[in-house]
Amino acid sequence: MTTPRQPGWYDDQHGSNSQRYWDGQGWTQHRRLKPTARSTPPPPRQPSPPPPRQPPPPRNPPLPPGARPPPGPQIQRGGAEIASDGPATVNGFAAKPSIAGLLVFGGLVIAVVAIFLPFATVSIHLFGMTFRAHEVSATGTGRLVVFLLAAVTVLLAWPSLSGSALADGRLIGLSVAVVLLVVVVVVSYLDVSENNGKAEGIVKVSPAFGLLLYVAGVVVVAVGVVWLWMDRSRTQK
Repeated sequence: MTTPRQPGWYDDQHGSNSQRYWDGQGWTQHRRLKPTARSTPPPPRQPSPPPPRQPPPPRNPPLPPGARPPPGPQIQRGGAEIASDGPATVNGFAAKPSIAGLLVFGGLVIAVVAIFLPFATVSIHLFGMTFRAHEVSATGTGRLVVFLLAAVTVLLAWPSLSGSALADGRLIGLSVAVVLLVVVVVVSYLDVSENNGKAEGIVKVSPAFGLLLYVAGVVVVAVGVVWLWMDRSRTQK
């Protein structure tokens, strides 16, 4: 046995599982079992790393060269999507109606309003003084004729509000309607003139504001119809 230098417990050569105490000068009778070696605990288990995060797919995939992107959807009031295809139209009206169509419909509105206004003013002149004056409106038959002509004109000129060129048949019908509206003006004026001639200078019948306004409305409608004919000729070239 090798003699140790420092006091302490050392392996006993006579017992493989015991130790004997060396007091620095000699071996004592004190013995003990060898201390069991503590088992080293296994290292903690490391969690596996998470898989790599994949980038989100692009919303709009790249298009091949020369391809056009699809039209974007539009949202209706109810929430449903509709495809956007061309200019937006609502009930047959385009985003920019034609000026000719506006003239036709604007003139019709003026003419219809005018038939409810006085067409003639009747006054009595005696010794250079006016004793009595009253206004005369259009007759019921005249108003009915104007209403019918206005309704026919609206039906024929309706596509012009969307900027579409009218067919020849519609333009011919509009032209006839304008001529009949002019006939109403002529008949009303002749009636005023005839009554004025019968008065023999005592009763004077003169055109009133309603007749003048009706003439202005018919002129506006006629200008619109001529404009529609011009648009038709330009589209045929």
